[in-house]
Amino acid sequence: MGAIVALYDALGQLAPSPVVELNRAVAVAMGSAWLQASNSFDALASEPSLESYHLLPSVRGDLLLKLGARGEARRSSSAPLH
Repeated sequence: MGAIVALYDALGQLAPSPVVELNRAVAVAMGSAWLQASNSFDALASEPSLESYHLLPSVRGDLLLKLGARGEARRSSSAPLH
């Protein structure tokens, strides 16, 4: 997964965007760095351009589930979209 994160780092330099950063956080999480990815996600969650991004609640729910926060994951994944 380190290579994928490195590719997202390069993409972020060429075409920075909150979606690229969110995808990078997912790649970090898939490398078992759930807490680090969760911290990155928390910073991105307040990004105005991601407010209505349809995958945001699912990504947050998946990260919370992997961190063992089942109740919070369920609430996050079923949260209404803006």
